Amino acid sequence: METNKRLGKTQLFWFYVQAQIGIGILSLPYSLYKEAQTDGWISLLISAILVQIAIFVLWLLHKRFPNDHLFSICEKILGVFAGKVLTLIYIAYFIYTAALVLKNFTQLIVIWILTKTPEPVFMALIIITCLPLLLSTLDQKARMFVLTAPLILLIPIVMIGGFFHNADFLNLLPIGVTEPKALMKGTLAASFAINGYIVMSLIFPYVKATAAEKIKVVSLAHWVVTFIYLFNCCRCLLHVI
Repeated sequence: METNKRLGKTQLFWFYVQAQIGIGILSLPYSLYKEAQTDGWISLLISAILVQIAIFVLWLLHKRFPNDHLFSICEKILGVFAGKVLTLIYIAYFIYTAALVLKNFTQLIVIWILTKTPEPVFMALIIITCLPLLLSTLDQKARMFVLTAPLILLIPIVMIGGFFHNADFLNLLPIGVTEPKALMKGTLAASFAINGYIVMSLIFPYVKATAAEKIKVVSLAHWVVTFIYLFNCCRCLLHVI
């Protein structure tokens, strides 16, 4: 499979960041506290470490098949039939994840903002809004992500303003008292918020960089995203009444 190397390292960085940051940044603090209480941030770090391992495995596959994306790699390793079956499973997973994100986002709007508007209305509007980006080329998507990067950078900047105001650092205590089972449940909840990493296996072949540069860029982006999520979760804990 011949690929056209048309994405730069900066585009790869922001592609990953924007694939990871979504509605989960609003819902994750509650999900973590619900499962792991004040140790929810530990669950987030565990999930981040597991995702880093998964990224490394995907990178090793890419290093072995530098000109192939995940779907074609599946066919080469497992054979055409089994590879296509696994590809269909991945596609179903992507559709399910997108549907779940859409559902969570519309529910958030209905519950907190426009309570009398039916959910299907918001779903239709969001889908219509996403269609131009969905139908665009890979490099157009990457340019769009770089263009909107300042909006992502505003998240930690805005949060810093309220981080120390009326914050009670005792809310982070006690530390390390949550049962392992609860921590694992929190880790599972966190993994949904940062599951966009698998997209990298589809765009690695199109990036103009060495294999070593790609893993460095994606790893940096991953921990930047983890910091933003961790910062947000801790900010919410500090202001619990």
